[in-house]
Amino acid sequence: MADWITASDLKQLIQPGSRVYVGGSTNEPHGLLEQLDFVTDVQFIQMPIAAVNQRDLSELGDGCTQVTFFMTPFLANGITEGRVEFIPKQMRAVYDYIATQSIDVALLLAAPDVNGDLRFGACVDYVDAAINNARIRIVEVSDAFVSTLGSLLVGESVDYLFASHTQGATFPTVKIDSVSETIGQQVADLIRDGDCIQTGIGAVPAAILAGLAGKNDLGLHSGLIDDGAMRLIVNGNMNGASKGVDQGMHIT
Repeated sequence: MADWITASDLKQLIQPGSRVYVGGSTNEPHGLLEQLDFVTDVQFIQMPIAAVNQRDLSELGDGCTQVTFFMTPFLANGITEGRVEFIPKQMRAVYDYIATQSIDVALLLAAPDVNGDLRFGACVDYVDAAINNARIRIVEVSDAFVSTLGSLLVGESVDYLFASHTQGATFPTVKIDSVSETIGQQVADLIRDGDCIQTGIGAVPAAILAGLAGKNDLGLHSGLIDDGAMRLIVNGNMNGASKGVDQGMHIT
C-alpha cells in the first residue's frame, strides 16, 4: 500500500540529477509542483497544453531543464535561454518515448470518482507509460474535484500519495469570431450524417461543431470532448450509431 507523504518528504525523493515526468494537460499536479522550491539540476519531462499548463518547469530551480513535445508561449524564454528542449513528436510517439526513457520520478494527479474509488485525473494520455516506467511514482490526491469513471484506477501501482485541494483544470470558454464562424460553416457543410469526427481546441473547431446541429447519427473518436461535442451528444445529433468500430460509444 502506498504511503502518504508531506512536502518535506519530497526532498528525499527528488534528488539533483533526477529525471522527473510531470503529468500535463488537465492532469498537472499543481499541489506537488508548488512544493518544489528546493530542486536543483532536475530534468522535467511534460506534454503541456497552453490553456492549462502555464508554467516553465525549468524555472523551478538552478540548473533545471525541461523536455517538451508541444510548444506553448510560456516556454518561449526557456527555449531562447537553452533551458527547454523541444522534441517534436506525434502523440503516440510521445507515449513510446515516456515508456522507454529512464525516469526517476513520476508526478501525477488523481481524485476519487463518484463511487469513492481513486482514479487519475481527467487526462489519461501517458499515465500508464509513466507509471510502468518510473522508479518512484508520486500521486497528488485532490479532494476538490471528482475524477471521471473512464480514468485509470490508481490501485497498487504507486509508491506515495500526497494530499491536496487542487481544483480540476478547465479550458477557457471559446469565443467564435466571424472568420471562424465562416470557416466552421463551410467545413460543417462537408460533414454527412453518420460521419465519425475528431475535434481539437479553438474557435474554428468550436464553430464547426456549432454548425452540426442539423446532422444525425454522428460519431466521435477524438482526443477530447469539449462543450460543442457535449451539446451534440445531449441533443442526440451525435450517438455513434453508424460507427464501424465502438458503435454507440463516444471514444476520447
